[in-house]
Amino acid sequence: MEESDFEKEPNRGFIEGFSRKYDPKGMLSWVEDWPGIIIRGQDEFILNEEPVTDVKPDDFDKIVMSGMGGSAMACSIVCSLIGKKRKPIKIVKGYGIPAWVDEKTLFIAVSYSGNTEEVIWNTTQAFNKGAKIIIVTSGGGLKDIAEKVGLQLIKVYGQCPTPRAALGYILMPLVRLFMDIDILDKTETVESVTEVIKTIIRERKKYTFFLDEEKNFAKKLARELKNSFPIIWAESDFTKPIAMRWQQQLNENSKTLAHYGNFPEVNHNEILAFQFKQREWLVKDVLMLVLRDPEEHPRITLRIDFTTDIIRPMIRGLYQIKPKGKSKLCRILSHIQIADYVSVYLALLNKTDPSNQNHIDELKKKIHLIK
Repeated sequence: MEESDFEKEPNRGFIEGFSRKYDPKGMLSWVEDWPGIIIRGQDEFILNEEPVTDVKPDDFDKIVMSGMGGSAMACSIVCSLIGKKRKPIKIVKGYGIPAWVDEKTLFIAVSYSGNTEEVIWNTTQAFNKGAKIIIVTSGGGLKDIAEKVGLQLIKVYGQCPTPRAALGYILMPLVRLFMDIDILDKTETVESVTEVIKTIIRERKKYTFFLDEEKNFAKKLARELKNSFPIIWAESDFTKPIAMRWQQQLNENSKTLAHYGNFPEVNHNEILAFQFKQREWLVKDVLMLVLRDPEEHPRITLRIDFTTDIIRPMIRGLYQIKPKGKSKLCRILSHIQIADYVSVYLALLNKTDPSNQNHIDELKKKIHLIK
């Protein structure tokens, strides 16, 4: 079958050779293996009797986490799980750490590759300030630093094609770390991970590559998103990292511009953008995804209902996406599962390699040459 035939038969476009041609590194296989990744993390970290750190809760009174991109996403998810924090926690994305970092600070450096310049920069600063440092990485410069100066190292699986594909491999050891320092409840977390595995195995059947588009919501949504400008609104700070994951996956996998925001903040600024008089492009291009949660504040529910009523006639389409599961962790990861599938399916429709990151690699090379 020729490529032109795919265009004549769009519903077969996902199946007849598309993944082999446009996904040579198998990004889709990593998405399909999402349950397997969590199971391996459960076995290696969550259920392991050995703690991942010897840091005790009394050793620190505040936490700084440093990460970028997919690694920082794992940090954001952990913070959503914690909710009302027992100790102050700050995520640093960029160069420089807070001035208040000291010997009573737990500094967690998270970089899948271990070569993220910003994280290495911040780790050096934290070391100079006497912070207690834990490094989470698969190798690279951070691993070398940890071994050279004797920092605690949590080594993760290192064979993923990109950090975004490694989210589960980074998240599970981070979750275990926060169990060990008594910020996440151990019994509750173990039960949550068990629920996650059962749920995402069940949900995978609904999104899998081999299920026809007519029955596959992820494929249908990917087709709706093709040639659109996606806007993803989260119901609160709890689902804000998921909206960010949607944007990042659409950016990186699908090579698609996207934007995210969260309630109630969008009601104080972004909603006014839909008053723009020349709205033809909104109707033609903007597709809105609203991420819901069963525990959202009742006033947020009202805000979402009223807001969607206002903007629905002004845009191309609107989808409200609800998570599966009862625990916070399960609701987060089931949300992410659908986002990952959609982004890869959209990459296939866009005839682009979801693993390709030429611009990122080129930028890193140029930055590396300037000391």
